[in-house]
Amino acid sequence: ITHYQILASLEKVMKLRKELILAVVDDEMNVTYYEIEKFSPKPKESSLKDIPEKSGILIGDRVLIFEDPSGLYSKGFWGHPIGIEKPEPFKDYEQPLQLPLIEALYLVSRGKLRVRDPKGNIMGLEELRRIFSVVRDNAEVKEKVFSYWRDLGYIPKAGSKYGVDYMIYERGPGLEHAPYLCIASDVRGKVRPIDLIRAGRLATSVRKELVVSLVSGEEVLSYKLRWFKP
Repeated sequence: ITHYQILASLEKVMKLRKELILAVVDDEMNVTYYEIEKFSPKPKESSLKDIPEKSGILIGDRVLIFEDPSGLYSKGFWGHPIGIEKPEPFKDYEQPLQLPLIEALYLVSRGKLRVRDPKGNIMGLEELRRIFSVVRDNAEVKEKVFSYWRDLGYIPKAGSKYGVDYMIYERGPGLEHAPYLCIASDVRGKVRPIDLIRAGRLATSVRKELVVSLVSGEEVLSYKLRWFKP
């Protein structure tokens, strides 16, 4: 089954004012049930306009900002101050800041960051995207989903420790636990039952909601899954 088929089924049951239940069967014939609902996150105020333009250096799959990193973490939770295990919200740090490449891509595309290679040459957006596609699978989809959430004013952070693409914060790390775990995919992509079972059960155990965000052309569509016991 594809995500597109799930969305199409969801549209049908919504018109009938019914609920959609997805039954997932694992290799041992155990059945896990999920309620599926359409999800349109409410836009929030973005802090991007408050961020001054910065310059950084690409090292591997990270962009390091050594000169005046102030404002990036304190005004939008961008990156992570080096050597600070748990940065305080809204606090500026003097330490250099490291940005994951996905965050650097977004800031470059919005005119808030200039990136140089180790030799000092300015790197363009498409060059950075090519590098991102080498170090990350499904890079274009992941960038579009990341940008979708950031444009709405949310704060996506790496979700690998939960086996998903992103943890999504409404306010920011240190202010709350991320309420959403997000899987990014193309709308025509196939649903892998084992991924849903793992992510769905984990999301339930850590009291988070599992969201699947799908790239469909220039749009991003989302649905939520919630573990359901008949």
